[in-house]
Amino acid sequence: MTVDQRTFFVASIDDLISMKQRAGRPQDLLDITELRRIRNRLG
Repeated sequence: MTVDQRTFFVASIDDLISMKQRAGRPQDLLDITELRRIRNRLG
């Protein structure tokens, strides 16, 4: 993503889910549920 002529790398929702699955902490598992809901709403 580029903003004001600066490039930023942004993780996709699928990337975030994958990272959180690997971490496996209780909060990450809750986050995965919410990230999946967001992904489903976005289509």
